Amino acid sequence: MAYIIIDEQSYEIDTDEQEAIARAALCDAGIEYADVWNGSPDCPDSYKSSTNKLFAASPIEIGDKVQPKQGTCADEDMEPGKVLEVEGDMALVGWESGVRTMIELVELEVVEASS
Repeated sequence: MAYIIIDEQSYEIDTDEQEAIARAALCDAGIEYADVWNGSPDCPDSYKSSTNKLFAASPIEIGDKVQPKQGTCADEDMEPGKVLEVEGDMALVGWESGVRTMIELVELEVVEASS
């Protein structure tokens, strides 16, 4: 079982319907994303995923021109790039230098949205 917590309330996200309800709750709370927990909300053995996050809505789409957000570990000497693929909370970005890297969505900002 996977779930998120918003203001001390847990939302299961194992099905598409549950995920849609959780995303709506994130939007209603004005929260961009939440950490994903694995296990049961009632079980003390639940643990927070070190990499998974659930976004209220993905602000980044395939074809967007992006750059690393200031202050993230990815912002050092990185030029803008184009989003080639979005998978969960990660994006494959083709940088202007020709290098391709997977990077967390939370570390990117859109410079120019795709049409």
